[in-house]
Amino acid sequence: MNFLIDAGHTEGRNKGVCFYEGDNNYLFSIELKKELESYGVEVDLTRNKLSDNPTLNQRMNMSDGYDLYLSIHSNASSNDKVRGTEIYDSVTKKNNKLAEKLCEEISIFFNHNNRGVKYKKRSDGNDFWSALRGNAKSSMLLELGFHTNKEDCNMFAKNHTELARLFASVIAKHYNLKKEGVKMRVLRYRSKGDDVKTLQRNLLKAGYALTVDGSFGPNTRRILMTYQRDNGLKVDGICGPNTWASFDKVKSTLEQYWYDKQTKVIKLKRKGVKMVVEVGKQPTESLHSLYNRLSIKPDLMINGGMFGMSNGVSLSYTKSRGKLITKGVYSKWAICQYPDFIKLQGMYWAEKIGDDEKITDAMGAQPSLIIGGKRSIDNTGLDYSFIKYRHPRIALGLTDDYIWVVVVHGRNWLKGYKGATIDELATIGEKLNLTDFINLDGGGSIKVLDGNGKDIEDSPGNRPVDTMICFYKEG
Repeated sequence: MNFLIDAGHTEGRNKGVCFYEGDNNYLFSIELKKELESYGVEVDLTRNKLSDNPTLNQRMNMSDGYDLYLSIHSNASSNDKVRGTEIYDSVTKKNNKLAEKLCEEISIFFNHNNRGVKYKKRSDGNDFWSALRGNAKSSMLLELGFHTNKEDCNMFAKNHTELARLFASVIAKHYNLKKEGVKMRVLRYRSKGDDVKTLQRNLLKAGYALTVDGSFGPNTRRILMTYQRDNGLKVDGICGPNTWASFDKVKSTLEQYWYDKQTKVIKLKRKGVKMVVEVGKQPTESLHSLYNRLSIKPDLMINGGMFGMSNGVSLSYTKSRGKLITKGVYSKWAICQYPDFIKLQGMYWAEKIGDDEKITDAMGAQPSLIIGGKRSIDNTGLDYSFIKYRHPRIALGLTDDYIWVVVVHGRNWLKGYKGATIDELATIGEKLNLTDFINLDGGGSIKVLDGNGKDIEDSPGNRPVDTMICFYKEG
């Protein structure tokens, strides 16, 4: 196979926080070329020197006849807080599976927002971006983070080799390319380097929360031993051939990253997902307890809406497995499971048109934050301190492709966890471009479990709650 890598722009073009985009693109393209060639691929560059500056038409024409054309860029914004990766795939020669996988893995690598695969075309139906109009079999333009954001800029600039390895491994897997004669070294306590970062990222992808710093310290050893125990491996805290090989078999259905220093975002692809609302054993039951007694384990499990601490009775509209539990006190909106889809529904309207009979499960919440893509906060019945003071929060959101869980940690100043007001929570949803977004029961009730029953956020304790929301992937 033959690939062409286009390092966008030229020397000294587009100044970022810590590099010029044109310089950084070129330096990264050199590393990516080396990694792809290790899989036996023939790789050419549109810029063979830092100062090279082919025109857009020249770059487009260079791509003719290649199996894959990658145009490398980083993004820019007037808001220096904006982070994330997005990929423009060719509208005429779509390679959606590769584009989605690259976007997902790069976003995990950067620990920032997956802004998704996008398609942009002109009025004649051809690609909007001239770089994608050539005759390569597959063409993509990749915006790898924002060079206007300090974290993205530093992450890209300091990790060319490791990011290139990630790129190459994703591409190689897609095209079934094999890399022979290369073995990952055995890692143990006090090991350091890029291989340790790779190990830590594999653990992070598998759903184990830890810091990626390239240092095999006591926390990495402890988490590795937990991973080995969970996956039937020898529990020795050493990453050898069997542990390295096991990561290829781990399939995480969840994407997760830190939106900021106190906010965790968890995403689940919406296609083929069913939602079931479970009611705990009265007066209340914890998520871990319910998870352990479920015969079929959910892929994602979160606490539900508000409930009375004195009696454990839900204050939110609740319907479970076709049975109406309560209409609640505050709820005007609820996340609802219809026979074939999940949507946010106004419950008064659902009852008025008889739609409520089609709903098998529903979890009401208050207040609403975003409805139909527009900020819509209904504070009716909620006291001032709940709305205006900063508290730990958990909220559930929807877009066309994903179910989103946003957890804002609070009440721990030592860790920098300050919590959020309702307005601040809604603003996070807007920045994530969520279509619908509702607030659930926060504070000490916050709990999120993955498909293995492990916590995937940093909430203390295991408070009993009245309702739990379970999401199941099809099959």
